[in-house]
Amino acid sequence: MESKRKPVFELTEGKTPRRAKSRSELHRFLVRALAPVNETMRQKAMYRGDLSDMVAQALENVDLASVPLVAIKWGQEEFRGMTIQIPVKLRDRLVAASKRRGVSINTLINTALVHWLAEQGDVTIKGKTSSKS
Repeated sequence: MESKRKPVFELTEGKTPRRAKSRSELHRFLVRALAPVNETMRQKAMYRGDLSDMVAQALENVDLASVPLVAIKWGQEEFRGMTIQIPVKLRDRLVAASKRRGVSINTLINTALVHWLAEQGDVTIKGKTSSKS
């Protein structure tokens, strides 16, 4: 007869669990990503790592102040929830760009992801040729 292994748990003296980074360094967002963007990001994550890191990379590499916005037809398109954590400094840039441009943070995140994925050849932007050969 095979004996079952009992789970082992680590105890802590603090009231909150330990985290890799302090809560003050990261900000958590629930993003409503366009369904095709969400699917593409999750496929990439299977091979390249964490979704949050990829979203942060997209936000850092795309000029949030001037990039053409992706047309989002609220109520007509499918969205999927994605929880991400980004550095507070990046969040502050995102909030400032959102206010300057008069659009939601969610719209800017989707826009940055579409442009970043298009640059990598993972999606196509209508009327724009891919920069990857």
